[in-house]
Amino acid sequence: MIRTEGERPRWEWNGDLDKPTCSPSLLVGPGTSYQCHSFIKDGQIQFLGDCRHELRGQTVDIPEWA
Repeated sequence: MIRTEGERPRWEWNGDLDKPTCSPSLLVGPGTSYQCHSFIKDGQIQFLGDCRHELRGQTVDIPEWA
């Protein structure tokens, strides 16, 4: 979940459910073995170079949810 209203921290969102863009970047698990740092832009996830998983440095489409 990304908070776009209310308490901080919160992110900006373009309102597009098909091709969302959020800012600033998302950082999950900083300093841990599962650290993930990414941007969501135009319906894609851009995984940054400091991620600690196999998608580091890649850009992928946001998966469809059933």
